Amino acid sequence: MIDAASLDVSPVSGLGTSLFEVSPRPGSDLIYVPNTDARNFVRFEHELGVRGHIVDTYLTVVDAGDSFSLSRIDLNSHIDRSSDPE
Repeated sequence: MIDAASLDVSPVSGLGTSLFEVSPRPGSDLIYVPNTDARNFVRFEHELGVRGHIVDTYLTVVDAGDSFSLSRIDLNSHIDRSSDPE
């Protein structure tokens, strides 16, 4: 993150693979970041592999006033990943 007043740069990890729209909430220290997180650590399309689940989609809320703490909201929590579509 870059502080616009001082131009200080602070690295923030855990935001995801692809960040889409970084939006600060006016009057607060909260920053909203919709993102996807690629499941690159899981390989191949087989029973123990990705099984069609290649990315996770989140809305991550960064609290810039609290040492850049993160809250991740899973935007696809309604999907039953244990079901088999076959």
